[in-house]
Amino acid sequence: MHVLVMGGGVVGVTCAAALLEDGHQVTLIERHTGVGEESSFSNAALIAPGHAFAWASPRAPGMLLRSLYRDDQALRFHPSLEPELWRWSAKFLRQCTSARARINTLNKHRLCAYSQRLFRALAERRGIAYDGTRKGLLYLYRSEATFAPGVTRT
Repeated sequence: MHVLVMGGGVVGVTCAAALLEDGHQVTLIERHTGVGEESSFSNAALIAPGHAFAWASPRAPGMLLRSLYRDDQALRFHPSLEPELWRWSAKFLRQCTSARARINTLNKHRLCAYSQRLFRALAERRGIAYDGTRKGLLYLYRSEATFAPGVTRT
């Protein structure tokens, strides 16, 4: 099978390498002149399951609404007359409950942890050297109220 991988960050390159190992023909497209120059660079190429919070959360509708008149929101909404946008938006908003956000975050966390294990195994098999750390990350919270949603129990 011929697979197209869009993006030459740490995830795209790793996916392409894994697909090649599985015998697929792979084309990787990167819009920059080199790999790892956008998201992987901006977040220091961290592969951290702790970053698995679901975007669809009880706070998301407010962020989307504020994004209509402010450009400093993590989530942005640009309305159009496109029916598919409105269908997708309705599905997204249905996921913005506390219960769904918790379920989706735990699912994303499991997927991220699995991906991290695959990445490390691939790097070890291929002898890929990279500036990674396994010492963990330190998250700082300004209050107990902001800490509470950051606690994930599996």
